[in-house]
Amino acid sequence: MQILITANKGGVGCSTIAYLIATIASGQLVTNDPWHVPDYNIYQMNEPSDLDNLLTTAPNNIIYDLSMHRNRSLAISIAKKADLVLIPCTGNFQSIHAAIATYREIRALKKRTMIVINGYDNKEHRLELLDYLQRKQIPLLHIITLRHSRLANRLLRDGPFWENSTCSAKGLHRLNRTLEIYTDILSKVIEQ
Repeated sequence: MQILITANKGGVGCSTIAYLIATIASGQLVTNDPWHVPDYNIYQMNEPSDLDNLLTTAPNNIIYDLSMHRNRSLAISIAKKADLVLIPCTGNFQSIHAAIATYREIRALKKRTMIVINGYDNKEHRLELLDYLQRKQIPLLHIITLRHSRLANRLLRDGPFWENSTCSAKGLHRLNRTLEIYTDILSKVIEQ
């Protein structure tokens, strides 16, 4: 399975979500984010032609972390090949608007697409965001919500090095719980 995680706006959790899904799915993480380069487990992709080399060596699951604001044409070319596109956003309306625009652009390609609201403050905030997205013609089945938490903030802050900081700060129990949450999310996404 090929899953693309992309957004028009930075700082919404694309890299963290991609890293967690790649870990859970035992997949190859592919990115166009230059801060990932030193990690030997992450494949750096900057041009669509890089895909040919990757497909000959990659495992069955490829998870792409490709920011549209870094290289729009690369993200769109991978979206055309992906089985699923996840569009993270935060719980503020500027981020939601960017996600809606990206959602509509990818859905026009006839691809399975979901918006991932990565952080909301409370139940009322979540309901307000879901109501707003429904009024913008985004079906509830195409929306995933992740609650805002200190642990999520740590994951967002530390990116691919989240495991070390999380284990040392909160212990293995919370790390395992985080992986359980993302495993559950991934299984629900794949089923839909």
